[in-house]
Amino acid sequence: MVLYDVSSTSLEGKACPLAKYGYKREKKRGTLQILFGLLCNEESCPIAVEVFEGNTSDPKTFTNQIDKLSSIFGIKRVVWVGERGMITRRCISAR
Repeated sequence: MVLYDVSSTSLEGKACPLAKYGYKREKKRGTLQILFGLLCNEESCPIAVEVFEGNTSDPKTFTNQIDKLSSIFGIKRVVWVGERGMITRRCISAR
């Protein structure tokens, strides 16, 4: 079993090339943000993290994780359970 979730954090300053204006989970307007996706094993221990531009949609981060599970961890068969905002028909049909 692999657990995956996406979160975001706001940034101050303008030096981070990944910082973009995007959907604000924390409802803080007018600030740049970055997204990060975290993969954990069944004991909830982190096994991989990836940082995304702040305007990246959740489904787009999800497709990267499918590729990562296959190429890095050798997992060939996956059953995903997730929220409707994360797993879209477009993601599923692309695989």
